[in-house]
Amino acid sequence: MDVAAFTAALQSSQLCQPEVWPALDVNDLVLLYDSSVTAALYRIAPLRMVHCRRRPSDWWFDEDCHLAKRLVCRLERDARKADAINSTAATAAWRTQCRIYSDLLRQKRESFWLSNIDSEKSGLHQLWQSVDVLMG
Repeated sequence: MDVAAFTAALQSSQLCQPEVWPALDVNDLVLLYDSSVTAALYRIAPLRMVHCRRRPSDWWFDEDCHLAKRLVCRLERDARKADAINSTAATAAWRTQCRIYSDLLRQKRESFWLSNIDSEKSGLHQLWQSVDVLMG
């Protein structure tokens, strides 16, 4: 957001014109404040619609994976914030945790699909449906 443009928009509004204030009661002053700030914000940063499409999570992505992902994200933030002295240690910790997270995901995915295929060995139709889902 451009702070200078926002300040200029507020200064040109009735909110910064003291000669208007005596004619207004408390409720009108609150409405003036609200409408002036809202109008200035809409001019600087107009509203727009954003569509967030949520992708369904994989069936094998469980709480362990979620916690490991959170740890990787936290370590990445720490590595980005670290000063020059602590930067290498923080980056090394983050990369190590990334490898651990990647291995965990691979293990969870493989064990899920192996157990799923093992449980559907008896029914050929269900087995092929599972393989279809697996292959996309």
